[in-house]
Parts: sequence; C-alpha cells; structure tokens
Amino acid sequence: HFAIYAAAGMPYLLQLIGLCWLQTGPWLNMLAHEGRFHAIANDEHDVMIAALRNKDVEALAAAVEKDIREASQVLMLHLPQ
Repeated sequence: HFAIYAAAGMPYLLQLIGLCWLQTGPWLNMLAHEGRFHAIANDEHDVMIAALRNKDVEALAAAVEKDIREASQVLMLHLPQ
C-alpha cells in the first residue's frame, strides 16, 4: 500500500496516511485471525497489481478504496461498543 501511496507524489498525504496507520495498526492485527478477510484482501491486491501493470489509475484507486473499506467493515465487527 505504501508504495502506491508514495508513487502519488504527495508527501503531506503520505505522512497523514502514515499517522492513520500508526493509530489503526493494533486493530489491524485482528484481521490476521479473520479468515474471511484474507480472501477478500488477496483478491483486491490482485486487482491493484493488475491496475498498476495496466497503468489504470481509476481501477487502482477503486481497488485501494475497496480494500480499505472491506478491512474497516471487518474491523467494525470486532471493536468494542
């Protein structure tokens, strides 16, 4: 993910994303034990790689957004009320 973010050439945004990842990192460990998420994430990562190879910026953005959205939906199931 960070290679994609860095390629955007927006250092301030990259720094902001890094800070967000630092705050969500402990929660992301929960995904390691979530079997359903691995299949979803792998599929989206394949789409991201294909979009990069095809230089399809719109498909790449959509795949990154979907990957993050899917992860957040799974995490929401595990967060305390």
